[in-house]
Amino acid sequence: MAKKLGTRKQGAGRRGPKIVLALLGFVVLAIVVQLRRVYGFQQAKEIREMQQKREALVSEQLKVQDAIRVASDRKHIIEIAQSRLGMKMPELNQVIDLPHRPLKPGRDSLLP
Repeated sequence: MAKKLGTRKQGAGRRGPKIVLALLGFVVLAIVVQLRRVYGFQQAKEIREMQQKREALVSEQLKVQDAIRVASDRKHIIEIAQSRLGMKMPELNQVIDLPHRPLKPGRDSLLP
């Protein structure tokens, strides 16, 4: 009976480290997958925040463009000139149109 307790197969002793290495590899792989998921969630959150900021900026840009359009409208400018500056539109008989003088040949209007 002593022989039965002490006898082992030769391959059984080497199987233990292989199983431990396989389990260790599985644990490391699971940790890497979890870290990748956490990183992905953080990146998705940053992307959502950036998209919200972009949408807010586009909305603000449209509001500014609309305000510029309204402010540069001729009727709006005339109202401001009449109310704030006390100016008035001249009558047609008060307006004098001057003829446009052509430039000398070889002279560019952009150059002094």
